[in-house]
Amino acid sequence: MTEVVHKPVEIVLVRHGQSEGNVINHRLKAGEDIVVPGYRERHESLLRLSPLGVEQARAAGSWVLKNVIEPADYNFRLMTSPYNRAMETAVEMGISDLWEPRLELREREWAEAAYLSPEERREAFERNEQLRQMSYYFWPPPGGGESVARMVDNRIKANLGTLYREDAGAGAIMVTHGETMWGYRVPLEKLHPLEFNEQDRDPAYHIPNCMIIRYKRQDPRSGEMLEHFEWRQAVCPWDASQSWAEGEWVNVQAGRRNVPTSQLQNWYEAYPPLEIPE
Repeated sequence: MTEVVHKPVEIVLVRHGQSEGNVINHRLKAGEDIVVPGYRERHESLLRLSPLGVEQARAAGSWVLKNVIEPADYNFRLMTSPYNRAMETAVEMGISDLWEPRLELREREWAEAAYLSPEERREAFERNEQLRQMSYYFWPPPGGGESVARMVDNRIKANLGTLYREDAGAGAIMVTHGETMWGYRVPLEKLHPLEFNEQDRDPAYHIPNCMIIRYKRQDPRSGEMLEHFEWRQAVCPWDASQSWAEGEWVNVQAGRRNVPTSQLQNWYEAYPPLEIPE
C-alpha cells in the first residue's frame, strides 16, 4: 500500500503513576475513615505521585525507551497533561528533557464530585447517580462536570487533528489520565457509546496506573504501512498480569465503520419499548 502521510505512524498513551488522590480514594472506597490534612483544599490538578507512582513511572519509561523509541525510525513528539501527577510521571520516565504541556490531555473534569467518596456522592447527588448508571458515556458529573462525550468532541478530536496536521509520518507519546485514555479509545477504535459503557464495566478493560496503550498504522508482523491505526497494544510494564491480551498486538476497528442493520437492531432491541398509556 502507498505510504499515507496525513497521520502519525504511532500514538502512545501513558497513564500517570499512582497519585496521592488514587491512594486516598482507594482507601475511602474500602470504607476507611481517612482524613488527610489539606487534601480537600488542594485542587486535584495539584496532587503529586505516591512513592509507588514514582516507581511505576520509571518502569514505564524504561519500557517505552526499549520497546517504542529505540526500535523506531521516526521521531516522537512528547506531550503531557499539565496536571502535577502527569508532569511528574513524564519527568520520572526519564526518556527526554523536553516535554510539551497540553491542556487537551488533562483529566476529565469531575467538578463537585472530585473529592467525594462513592457513598458521599450517592447521598449528595442521588438523581445524578441514577443518570450515571443509565449511560456512563453521556453522564456529566454534578456541578458542571465533563461527560466523556463532551471530552471526546471538544478536545480529544481536536488534539488528534493537531497530530494529523503537524506530525504526519512521526510518532506521539502522551502522558495523560485514565478517563482521558478511555476518551481516546472512542475515535481511534470507533467505539459505539453502548460498547463504551459495556467495556467500562468489564474488568478486562481496566486501565491501571502507568498502563501504556499504543496505536500503530504499521503492521507489527509485516511492516506494511496502513492508512488507519489498525493495531493496538496495551501493556502494564510493572505488572504484566494487567496487560490486555497478554501484551500482544491486536487488530482493532479503524477507518470508517459501517455496521450491519442486525447490529443496530441488537443495540436498540436490548431496551424493550416502553408501555405508554393511551
